[in-house]
Amino acid sequence: MKRKGFLKALTIALATFHLEIFTMQQLKFLVGLLAAFAMVCGLGLVATPAFGGTIIVNDSFTDGDRSITGASGSDTEIAFFSTSTSAAIEDNVDDGIGVGAVGLVSGSSGRQIHATFASQTLATAGDTITAYTTFTTPGVIASSSSQADVDAAIAASGDSISVGIPASSDDLRIGLFQSGAPGLSADITNGSTTPNPLLNIAGYAIELDVDPSTVTNQDIDVRVTDPAAFTGRLLGTNTGVNSLSSGPDIGYVFQPNTTYELHQTYTLNATGGLDIAVDFIESGISLGTFTTTDAAPPTLEFGTLALGASSEAFGLDNDPGDADNGIDLTNVTIHSTIAAAVVPEPSSLALLGLLGCAGFIRRRR
Repeated sequence: MKRKGFLKALTIALATFHLEIFTMQQLKFLVGLLAAFAMVCGLGLVATPAFGGTIIVNDSFTDGDRSITGASGSDTEIAFFSTSTSAAIEDNVDDGIGVGAVGLVSGSSGRQIHATFASQTLATAGDTITAYTTFTTPGVIASSSSQADVDAAIAASGDSISVGIPASSDDLRIGLFQSGAPGLSADITNGSTTPNPLLNIAGYAIELDVDPSTVTNQDIDVRVTDPAAFTGRLLGTNTGVNSLSSGPDIGYVFQPNTTYELHQTYTLNATGGLDIAVDFIESGISLGTFTTTDAAPPTLEFGTLALGASSEAFGLDNDPGDADNGIDLTNVTIHSTIAAAVVPEPSSLALLGLLGCAGFIRRRR
């Protein structure tokens, strides 16, 4: 039926029905008629779906600059900053590592970096936030290199450094946290004797084992901050960060010069808890997935991505710009799905207003 026919049918419906005495059948008929009319006329009764996904970040660091935000080519960029020391981070602009990466320089020391993004608050059951972090490993890794491998790599590098294979558990942690104070959007430092109150922010970290002594027992651990025990050392200590739940032992071993992805999703459930899903991927193949729930989350607002690596877990040295000094981030994507109010388009509001006026005129006759 063409637009003229719909207009005629709509006029007849308005002339026939008293708005205050609609039967259910009449109401269904009129609603269906309006929906069809709106479709033909291109009006649309709903401007956006009830749930609309938004890409907050999708940065492949193609400009080689860790400090740029906003749109740049195909990237929606995020700014990265040092957390533990200014030497913990590298990019092409400052250190000439080449475009397409930002580095976490950990080497023989435990180091942390962080990034800030537009605040996302989960307020309605079904709201989600997901972070995808893609990174490549260096040529020397604690869990897959022998001391002889390390010594040979040091000799080849020409550096006078001392790196050993750790005998105890090491790890890589990647997490989502609150936005924090404005001062967090800058290079900062902290240490065991110099805590930084800017880092007292609640959130979660996914812990991945990097441990040569328990290769067959490597698992995925979800850790949550305890706001009552903040230390001012985000991802720099186990104090104030509790294990929420551990997945099954999946026996993964970090390989040198290999690409990995960590996916973490937080979904607000109907009881106010957070359902957490993790997927750890090596070269496009999932090594293991894990789900758990935090019934009493310390935060539902997120605006900080943070990474931390233990000492001697990845790489040889602590020098920014060196080729084998830690992991290289090659992409960060953060996506949220937040419940949105269903708001009619202006044209739809005009149509509804017209119907109301027509009904009023009909009642006055």
